[in-house]
Amino acid sequence: MRKPFFVLILLAVYLVSSFLAFAVYSNMQIELVKTFSMDINVVEAGVIGFNIDADAVHFGRVMSGGSSTKMINLTGSNRTRYVRAYAYGSLGEWVGFSENPVILGNNSYRELYVSAVVPDSAAYGSYNGTIKLVFMKK
Repeated sequence: MRKPFFVLILLAVYLVSSFLAFAVYSNMQIELVKTFSMDINVVEAGVIGFNIDADAVHFGRVMSGGSSTKMINLTGSNRTRYVRAYAYGSLGEWVGFSENPVILGNNSYRELYVSAVVPDSAAYGSYNGTIKLVFMKK
């Protein structure tokens, strides 16, 4: 007698949580998607360099086991938005974000730090990828 009751309770909890998740996520609509190229050059020890060009996220020259961090400025407009960041490509697995998702308030300014951590086992060479920022209205 207890088993059917327990199954019924589990089913009710599942349905309620599914409905709540749907209600929350259906109100978040994608408003804008921005993509940025990114690259890093893995070099031998003792050789470092940086690139301050603004055409992409350039992590510069980094040796195996090293890291590099860049900043992306996020500026809000007249409503609150959620910004979700994604990294893709050969460099994607090495990239992390200071916060994800970012809540960007009305007319606010936020700094999103993007870090690339090169594994100790990484071979010398150039690695590329893409950062995608998805802006969703609340």
